[in-house]
Amino acid sequence: MKVELTFPEEFAEQEAKAKKVGLWQEKNPVSPWEFRYPPR
Repeated sequence: MKVELTFPEEFAEQEAKAKKVGLWQEKNPVSPWEFRYPPR
């Protein structure tokens, strides 16, 4: 499956997920947008 990335942030996110760095190294990572705006 090939994903076309249009923004540098998307590329950085996918690379971090693949390398399991930053917050993505956690067992159950929470995406930044979910952390900042949790569901009510």
